[in-house]
Amino acid sequence: MNAVEDVYIQLYCEKNFTLFNVDTPNVLIPEDQKTGVLFDNSSVRHPNVAPTLKVKKIDGIDLQVLASLHPGQMQNMILQNTNDDSEDENDDDISAMPQPLAARNRREAPKASQEILAEDQNLRKKLEEERKKMEAEMKKLEDEKKKMEIEKKRIETEKKTMEAAANAAAKKKKEEEDAVKAAEEKRKQIEAATAAAVKKRQEEEKAATEAEKKRKDKEAEKLKLEKEANELTQKKIAEERAIADFEKKIKDKEAEKQKLEKEAAELEKKRLSEEKAIEETEKRLKEKQAERERLEKEAAQYFEKARRQSAAAKDIIARIKKEEEEAEQKKKKYEEFVIAAEKKRKEEEKAAEDAEKKRKEQEAEKVRLEKEAEELEKKHIALSKESEKTEELRQNEEAMAQSLQRRKEEEEKIKQSIKEAEEKRKLIEEAVRMAEKKRIEEEKAAAEAEKKRKEQEAADYFERARRQSAAAKDIIERIRKEEEAIALAEEKRKKEEAAAAEAEKNLKSKEEQKAKFEKEAEIAVKLAKEAEERRKLNEKAAEDAERKKIEEEAAAKIAEEKRRKEEELLEQMMSRRKELEAEIERLKAEAKELFLQAQIHSDAAKEVAEKLRKDEEAAKAAEMKRRNEEAAATAAVEKRQQYEMEAQKAEQERKVKEAEKARLEKEAADYFARARKQSAAAKEIKALLRREEEAIEEIKRRRREEEEKAAEIAGKKRRRRHHHRKDDPNVLKTTQNVALDVPPAFSQPPNEYTNLTNDQNVSSSTPIKKRKKHTAWLEKEKREEEERKMRELQLNNTSDSPIKRRKYCENSSSNIAETNEASKNESPKVQKQDDESGQNSAAPLPPKMKMIFVQGPILLKSKKPKA
Repeated sequence: MNAVEDVYIQLYCEKNFTLFNVDTPNVLIPEDQKTGVLFDNSSVRHPNVAPTLKVKKIDGIDLQVLASLHPGQMQNMILQNTNDDSEDENDDDISAMPQPLAARNRREAPKASQEILAEDQNLRKKLEEERKKMEAEMKKLEDEKKKMEIEKKRIETEKKTMEAAANAAAKKKKEEEDAVKAAEEKRKQIEAATAAAVKKRQEEEKAATEAEKKRKDKEAEKLKLEKEANELTQKKIAEERAIADFEKKIKDKEAEKQKLEKEAAELEKKRLSEEKAIEETEKRLKEKQAERERLEKEAAQYFEKARRQSAAAKDIIARIKKEEEEAEQKKKKYEEFVIAAEKKRKEEEKAAEDAEKKRKEQEAEKVRLEKEAEELEKKHIALSKESEKTEELRQNEEAMAQSLQRRKEEEEKIKQSIKEAEEKRKLIEEAVRMAEKKRIEEEKAAAEAEKKRKEQEAADYFERARRQSAAAKDIIERIRKEEEAIALAEEKRKKEEAAAAEAEKNLKSKEEQKAKFEKEAEIAVKLAKEAEERRKLNEKAAEDAERKKIEEEAAAKIAEEKRRKEEELLEQMMSRRKELEAEIERLKAEAKELFLQAQIHSDAAKEVAEKLRKDEEAAKAAEMKRRNEEAAATAAVEKRQQYEMEAQKAEQERKVKEAEKARLEKEAADYFARARKQSAAAKEIKALLRREEEAIEEIKRRRREEEEKAAEIAGKKRRRRHHHRKDDPNVLKTTQNVALDVPPAFSQPPNEYTNLTNDQNVSSSTPIKKRKKHTAWLEKEKREEEERKMRELQLNNTSDSPIKRRKYCENSSSNIAETNEASKNESPKVQKQDDESGQNSAAPLPPKMKMIFVQGPILLKSKKPKA
């Protein structure tokens, strides 16, 4: 058959334009063939069409396509080739209005080619939509990139400011580094924390490598898919099985579409997760910026306080040095004064010996000397007062010792406070993770030297204080010895009359010297106290300076660490952005490749259609038909086999489903039968329970009547017994009755009673038995209520599972039948016993309610006679 088919022309244009119906001759104008542009303002036939409309192929002639244009940047349309409208004489090449022309061949193209073209068009539309989405995402990413660059610049400026602050802090640290050991220990902790952080980072890197491996696997799968697509294109070139190959390609395209949709969904998920991560990082950056500003303020305040305290400490140290020099000068003067006093004391001893010699010569002047002795006694009293003053000095010494102890205690308290402060510092510096190793090594030597110097100064200061206290003690001991010597001298003066006046003069001079010594000792004690107070103040100031310096170091380290973290975050975000850009470019490339593949497929379809048309016109139409028929036959055979296999599978599934349905129907029928049986049994149980409750109420009514009668009889007998007790004091009295627990199943009639003390039967007319019956009946009612509640609970529990409920109903129905038969057999016995006992009003108990009443031991008491 010579079949004529329409040729489809695919046009790509840069801009939207209005299409005009033009006649398309078999041969193009040479001008259009030269330029390679079909519709152009430079064209002779088509001056009013939009510019740069490109055609790739028409009537087997390849036209030029500009390389600057890209399929992703152009809109595509499929135009149907039309015949020339030459019937109208006045018709021009270009019509004023668009008028569709009739097709040259009214037969439609093959269905397979139409479906392929429709699918290609849908694919292109989807790819355009994805391209637009990707462009929007790229714009967003560029905006974020600009924001990140702005933030990076701001962070760099802050970094410079922080570095300047850190340099200033480093200069100040060299001047005031007193607690380096504590800092070293803390740095070790920080190194441990950094090691943990490094481990975490390694784990994160491992996770990232795994993600990269997964991505590479996906890329390998995509490459495989691309290879398969290329193989399919090679198969399409084959002329023998064109239709079968088209069908396979359609299936492959559907699979690719699903994959593309899945990948697009994954990309959207990734984009959302990345946006969330970016938002979280922005929040963290804001929080870190606020913390950094707060720390900068605190650091500035701390540095100002440290400067002030360092200046105050220097002034205090200078004052202490001056006071120490003055104390040493005074000490030297006091030692010289003591040496002169000892010389004078020796001279006075010599004078006293001379006085003893003169006393032997001057015995005549005893009376005058006695008077002088009285005056000396008065002076002695004054000296005793002075000795009391020496005791006060001793007390002052003891106070000094106590003050030293207090000072030691205060030092211990200060050490404890230092320990607490160190613990607080440890807690504060836990956040610091990284430290500079070079600075640690350089600062170690300087810190050790500074520490040794300060320790040496503290030791020298404490040794000076100890020497001053020892000198004060020596002065006090010398004063005491001098007082003893004065007392001996006074005794000698009493004996010596000649040397009394001189001794008095010496005593006066010594008293003056003693007063001077005492004043100087008091001044020395005051100076020592002031020196101790100053030393404490200096220690506190030094401790405060150390603590502030450590806090400054911690703040600087925290700021540096935050800056480093921010830089790392920025680097991570930049790397992530680069990865996203690479991923986007890769996806764009894949989309372009897919678009080009779709174009290739459409071109192949055109070529196949043209070849088929030519082969049908040529002499080889028969062979092509035969080959097509053979291919169709093979495809039909394959399809028939597939259909048979599917039919077998469907038949097997139908059989399985029918068997399953039958089984389920059977189980449902069994379940409904069980449910009916269980409902019937439940109804019977409810009826029996209702009957039992009615019987119980009737028995209660009868028992009440019996109790009333028994109460009347008991009242009469009590009155009689009371009448007899007036005369007979040996009448016995019952005090207690006991009823044993009743078992759930009763075999004996309810009117038989047994005594635990003896085997005799008690008559039913006694009030004791009536009371026992009443108590036992109350207990029985309680027990029956409990049993009824237990049965209801069992029913409720068994209602969950149908098998348990059926078993319970069957057991309950069998128990009910047995109890009914037992009640029928035992009812005449009960009636006979009631007739024998004379209780006509009592009715037989229902089944499961028979009781055995047991009479307890009767306790008897003798009533005492009245006086």
